[in-house]
Amino acid sequence: SFSGLLRGASPLDDGQDHDLLVGHGSPVASAPAEGLPGTDILHFPKGARAGDCIHHLFEHGDFTQPEQYRAVVAQALLQHPQGENAQAPTLMAMLEQMMTQVLATPLALPGSSQALHLSDLPWSRRLVEMEFHLPAGLLDPERLQHIMAQHGEALPRLAFPALQGFLKGFMDLVFVHEGRYYVLDWKSNHLGWRPEDYGPEAMGRAMLEHGYTLQARLYLLALHRYLAFRLPDYDPARHLGGACYLFVRGVRPDWVLADGSQAGVCLLPPRPELIQAMEAMLAPGVFSWQPA
Repeated sequence: SFSGLLRGASPLDDGQDHDLLVGHGSPVASAPAEGLPGTDILHFPKGARAGDCIHHLFEHGDFTQPEQYRAVVAQALLQHPQGENAQAPTLMAMLEQMMTQVLATPLALPGSSQALHLSDLPWSRRLVEMEFHLPAGLLDPERLQHIMAQHGEALPRLAFPALQGFLKGFMDLVFVHEGRYYVLDWKSNHLGWRPEDYGPEAMGRAMLEHGYTLQARLYLLALHRYLAFRLPDYDPARHLGGACYLFVRGVRPDWVLADGSQAGVCLLPPRPELIQAMEAMLAPGVFSWQPA
């Protein structure tokens, strides 16, 4: 699994992908910003259990039905409790407000002409927790880092031995917008208390530190293979949209940064040439896409 690769674990390690390393590497301001209400999601607990609770909302909720958000929040807290029962009303308010804000934030996706609000995305254009198994004839960490570096993408130091077999994972969300297919990953990392703490520099550090860029590229490779089998006229230049990593504690419509971008929204372009280079490394001559 992806998490096993980052930990240098054995090939049979079967860790989840969800936020196993959240919230422990990047420095966080010691006190909340002035005027931040007590029901803000930035006060929500940190760690893997909190991440699972937040993921539950977006996995099971109907984005287009805001009147149902409260019921989804209640179910998430029931399955992933975060503290004493006395805290439940406050935790409910935090999660419901966050879900509303995230889904209402415009996403200027790579290759799209109009921003997408996830609140407009119906179930018919979504696949959640999409499982994949990628055949890996040879996965060599040094070669992988070299390929990524050639395309301008840095990785943390990879310590796993060369592997043969399968890479497995679960993509939080795959969706289609304007004819392009995207991977979206929810990140519950607490990066700070201000909008700029969820800007490009801070998100870039988190993406590198936790290996999220590699995770995104593996997900896009899995999506690329899936589309090559499912779309008769598949062309990655036309159909592969890219990856969207949402650091959800900072994603809200009114947190707009100085450059006009949305806080908490990290967008990765598809880079088909990188995806195809990774594909050729894992299974040379077997699954490589060829234009019709």
